[in-house]
Amino acid sequence: MLARCGVASGLAGCFLVGAGRWASTLTGVFVSYSRDDQRIARRIRNALVSLGISVVWDEDMPGVEWRTYIKNSIDSLAAVVVLWTDISTRSESVMSEALQAVRQDKLVNSLHGIAQPPYPFHEINGAGLDSWEAGLSHAGWEKLVATLDALIASKDGDRRPGGLIAAYRSQLMEVKQRKAELKTAEGEGAKRLRARTKAVKDCATAQHRVERFDVQLGELKALNVSKKTLVAAMDELEEAQGLASAAQQQLAELDDSNEQAEIQLDGMRENLKEYLVSIGGSGDGENSYLTPPPAPIDEPVFVEPEAVSEPQP
Repeated sequence: MLARCGVASGLAGCFLVGAGRWASTLTGVFVSYSRDDQRIARRIRNALVSLGISVVWDEDMPGVEWRTYIKNSIDSLAAVVVLWTDISTRSESVMSEALQAVRQDKLVNSLHGIAQPPYPFHEINGAGLDSWEAGLSHAGWEKLVATLDALIASKDGDRRPGGLIAAYRSQLMEVKQRKAELKTAEGEGAKRLRARTKAVKDCATAQHRVERFDVQLGELKALNVSKKTLVAAMDELEEAQGLASAAQQQLAELDDSNEQAEIQLDGMRENLKEYLVSIGGSGDGENSYLTPPPAPIDEPVFVEPEAVSEPQP
């Protein structure tokens, strides 16, 4: 079997993602596709489910004679979405299902990788899904949603048109908001990285001063200078050590804070990715917001401190 994907009857009380309200009962949609095109078909299936349509495809099909099951499903549903690709145009099963759909005025053509449906279905315009990415405005997907919205409403007297379109627009708004929040969080993360780079530099500079004052103190002791001079040199060394310790403490606090912030940021990215997959995304990092920017590698930057005046013996 090359092409089968069932959709059961309408889903009652389906929550529209991001819409904040319960949708009315929706009539089911059948999706016809070639088995080799299951990846894009799965995305279509997920996207339709997220819009409030109950979907049952071949993976969920009960152990029955599938040809009869599919025929009965098409007879009882409002629309048939056929995924036309270079492969499915040569599939007898897909052609048969499309023919059954067109006879019942239920055919909705979708195209991926080809310009138009095959004969004799080319007279019904198809919705091109090339470059379709979940959560981004796409003319082909919008056309498919609008076509299904009108077709389902025309066959369901209890359903008013516009529900699927409203759900789709709510998804776009939801994705836009999540991306904005993620972008803001990533901006804060960039600021934290710059702050850490400065802290690393401050630590290196402070430690270098400690080493210089320590060497200088040793040299003064060897010169047998006065006690007053030694005390002044030791005070300078102690002060430098205090500054170095404070710089290290600040760096440690920044690292702790950055670690927690990065965990939250990774969670935001993963949540966005999961949401995009749920509304038809491929899950392959198709969106730039799914890939965290590479973090700069911090290396100690030794800065020559200001010249230390040699104490007079």
